[in-house]
Amino acid sequence: MTRANTTVTLGMLGEDIIFDMFEKAQKTDDWYDSKKDGTIGKKTYEVKTFRLNNKYQGIFIDRTQFKKIDEVDIRFWVRVPEQTSEKVRIYEFFADKCYDFRMNGTSGRMYPIENMDYIGEYPDLDKAQE
Repeated sequence: MTRANTTVTLGMLGEDIIFDMFEKAQKTDDWYDSKKDGTIGKKTYEVKTFRLNNKYQGIFIDRTQFKKIDEVDIRFWVRVPEQTSEKVRIYEFFADKCYDFRMNGTSGRMYPIENMDYIGEYPDLDKAQE
């Protein structure tokens, strides 16, 4: 599986998890929607599905994603488990609680986990193993 395929698969899984966890969540019909991944009631949301960057204790988001991150009402981080026995964890992160960062030659932002609100665990271990 290529990196691009993995990224798309993880993104879809993350969006499905948020849809499952929030009763009023509605995914956008357009996978390539440049404004949002979906809505919960009248609020827009964006989902990012990543592993924790252990060295910096956060998630790195590159510049190409800033517009979506900055313009939605809710930002979810679906944290990919490190072990197959772990559950998927969900956090809400905030557009203004980050710092400029450069990773592997790419400019972006680091969103520290300490500045996020922990929402809970997704109970389905099958999705965690995917």
